[in-house]
Amino acid sequence: MDKKFSNIIESLEACKGDIGFYYKNLVTGEEVGYNEDKEFMAASVIKLPIYAVVMKKVAEGSLDLNMKIAVREEDIVPSCGAINLYSTPPVLDLKTICNFMIALSDNTATNLVIDLFGIEKLNEEFSKIGFEKTHLERYLFDSEAGKQGHENYFVPTEIGILLEKLYKNDFVNRETSEEMLRV
Repeated sequence: MDKKFSNIIESLEACKGDIGFYYKNLVTGEEVGYNEDKEFMAASVIKLPIYAVVMKKVAEGSLDLNMKIAVREEDIVPSCGAINLYSTPPVLDLKTICNFMIALSDNTATNLVIDLFGIEKLNEEFSKIGFEKTHLERYLFDSEAGKQGHENYFVPTEIGILLEKLYKNDFVNRETSEEMLRV
């Protein structure tokens, strides 16, 4: 292992808290990790696997990005995004919802996509694309589920592998990878 990485890992070992990372140089193939296969609470990181499922389904022809979804007042959750800025709940196509979810980290958009599939189905689809430990247990901003101990989790290595596939245009196909990277 390169000395700079061993210094980083030594520093991390001295820190309190739950820390993990995964690094891969896509030119040399060098990999370094620290708790890279451990599950971490996902927060907005979970949006990338959700988007990957959407785009895989679109590429397979079983989902249409032009489909319209009516946002209801009760769908709107706080914080990041654009949907909660509309004066009245809009009707949006799935592509716009996904763009908001990824480019603006829109929590309402994320929940709309979760609602489209359901948590159980998304977890099944996560498995199919190689996420063994990354999984959903609740909607974003579902404080009741959070109080009951339900959280969403990701694994640094699994996210890193997805990002590498996108970079190499190997996730589903070139067109899908390029579109995901564009967004």
